[in-house]
Amino acid sequence: MTDSSQQRPKVFTINPLHSLARGLVFAGLGGESGTYRLKDSTRESQNNNGILTGYSGVGNLPKDRWSKAIGRQTLSFNGSTNFVAIKQIIFAYPLTLAIWCKPSLSSNSGVAIYIGPDNGDNDGCWISFGAGGSAFAITNGVPSGSVPYTANIWYSAIAIFSSSTSRTLYLNGISGTIGTDDRTPANWLHSYVGRNCNFGSPIYWNGDITDAMIWNRTLNPMEIQALSIQSNVLMNYGGTPLINEPRMSTRKVIWWPAPLTGPGAMNYWISPRSIP
Repeated sequence: MTDSSQQRPKVFTINPLHSLARGLVFAGLGGESGTYRLKDSTRESQNNNGILTGYSGVGNLPKDRWSKAIGRQTLSFNGSTNFVAIKQIIFAYPLTLAIWCKPSLSSNSGVAIYIGPDNGDNDGCWISFGAGGSAFAITNGVPSGSVPYTANIWYSAIAIFSSSTSRTLYLNGISGTIGTDDRTPANWLHSYVGRNCNFGSPIYWNGDITDAMIWNRTLNPMEIQALSIQSNVLMNYGGTPLINEPRMSTRKVIWWPAPLTGPGAMNYWISPRSIP
């Protein structure tokens, strides 16, 4: 059902009146194919775009890591050098990290998103797809309860860090147990998509990523479910759109491979996840 007229736009804007816009400090909603940026769509961002980093070699420049399939604007990561660097945007608990990601490996696919210092091993807050097909929310190397994952499947991964003694991971709305060990990062100076710090030996992401979002608050259960179900919930949750496409106000955004059939199909932009 996709065609060139439905390719995902380069720039989205956030509706500041939407409930999910409250406390949203970064929204890298796909990106700009052919550029070196992961565009931040939040109104308050002051041009806090992520910078694609760590790419080298012929055919492996940052601009070449954007998927070029119709309707898709995902970033691919090689598990060893690729990541996106973001400016400081979080300063303390609480916080929420959310990302859509497709791990390439069934074990140890790496770190999807990270906030914390850049000078210490196992420091900071991050989402990890680790050994044995288990994913975690991690603070200073201490994990939450695990949630199982499978390679080559898109997941909504949401990590809630309520305090130094509360961290929880949700995969497609299913949660692990709360991690309660008392841990606080040394600082919050750095944010990355596709790696953590881990000082001399960063853990990189192996797979695809899109739609990185960060809040300076905890999301409530209804919001977590709304971001995780297989529909266009980012547009419709709360009865008003969170995300606007500035060129055509009549079109909506589908954020999962929902079937596009019937007379209303052309009223939707296609998300990265609409094509396997």
